[in-house]
Amino acid sequence: MNKSKMNKGIILYNCFSKTQFKTVIRYKNEFAKLGISVDLKRNNELKIGIDSKGDIFNNEFDYDFCLYYDQDEYIGRMLEKNNIRLFNPITSIINCADKMLTHIVLANNQIKMPKTIPGLHCYSENSQYTDKMIASIIKQLKLPIVFKLCYGGCGDNVFKVDTFEELKKITNANIQTKHLFQEYIKQSSGKDVRVIVIGHKVVGAMLRINDSDFRANLNQQGKGENYLLPKSAKKLAERVSVLLNLDYCGIDLLFNEKNDFMVCEVNSNAYITGFEKATKINVAEWYAKYIIEQVYDKNYLLTLQK
Repeated sequence: MNKSKMNKGIILYNCFSKTQFKTVIRYKNEFAKLGISVDLKRNNELKIGIDSKGDIFNNEFDYDFCLYYDQDEYIGRMLEKNNIRLFNPITSIINCADKMLTHIVLANNQIKMPKTIPGLHCYSENSQYTDKMIASIIKQLKLPIVFKLCYGGCGDNVFKVDTFEELKKITNANIQTKHLFQEYIKQSSGKDVRVIVIGHKVVGAMLRINDSDFRANLNQQGKGENYLLPKSAKKLAERVSVLLNLDYCGIDLLFNEKNDFMVCEVNSNAYITGFEKATKINVAEWYAKYIIEQVYDKNYLLTLQK
């Protein structure tokens, strides 16, 4: 093990989130079992900024690594600029936080995805999509269409739109919020597969089914069960994690008409509670071990087994 290391890490999470604490405690406990002390801090508790000399200051950050359980771009970039190793890298987190960016990064790499059109950038709240604009979107994607805000998780801010008027109304109501339009995949309505990938290797998969909503998310009343992932889907998920440079991620795969898979979304900080319950896989332990192997000598975990 590298003797210069202090064997201490930190998990940074969002001060406004009401759902993250249970998961970060899971990670803290798994690190403790492996002999690594981890502090928990909300992003508002980290005193960091740029001083009058133009240097990034942060007098209290003295850790070997940071499990960055947040999407705060500015703090993440400042930490990385001061040579702090984040899990995941901040650019990877940002590319997943913005759903349209995710599709752009994956594009031109033989990754199957629903046909997707970016929302138009609008500077003025008084502007509106015209009937011609809406008609053009419908012509390209066909109704029904999935309308998504580019930011959000757990199935929130995702809507199935069935008519011209519905699409026009929801688009103009969100005209100054980043959004996208997506092909509706009928074959995967109410079902998808959540795949957890750590270190570019599939850890496990969960089939999610929702009988009352086209969104299969557990937070939308979907149910999860362990799923044996076909080799083709496993290869797809691992390639996606490489292209997005993710240490850890949850990838949502849709079923298409050829009984094949396509990528719907990628979550850089995918929640683990429902997944662990459905699959009986200790995801927190997998991720903690991976981080330790990346930060410290790989023989460190072996010494714990002796």
